[in-house]
Amino acid sequence: MSGENIEAVRALFDRFGEIDFARLREALETSSSLREAAPKIGGLGQWSLDRLHPSIELDATALPAVPEGNRASGHQGEYSTPICNVWTLQNGQVVRLQMFPTWEEAMEAAERPG
Repeated sequence: MSGENIEAVRALFDRFGEIDFARLREALETSSSLREAAPKIGGLGQWSLDRLHPSIELDATALPAVPEGNRASGHQGEYSTPICNVWTLQNGQVVRLQMFPTWEEAMEAAERPG
């Protein structure tokens, strides 16, 4: 992973601590998409949205029993479970985010070509 991509993911995680989760939940519950919810969250919402490719692929097929389903695309879909992530970035935007229940499974997926 390039240093630029590492910094992009690190910035997403660093800003994660700034989220007002009550405001986020209310924005998501009263919106039909993340794009609609972002302005309700404020500057941080738009900042985060700008870092996700509009056709981002969220892949949680490795996670057991995700009630909402285990695949989503676009600026929608939310998961609430302990996970390990594999991030794929292109031109500074997240284009794919894979989720795994263990560090070992995430590392194995990250090491697979393509």
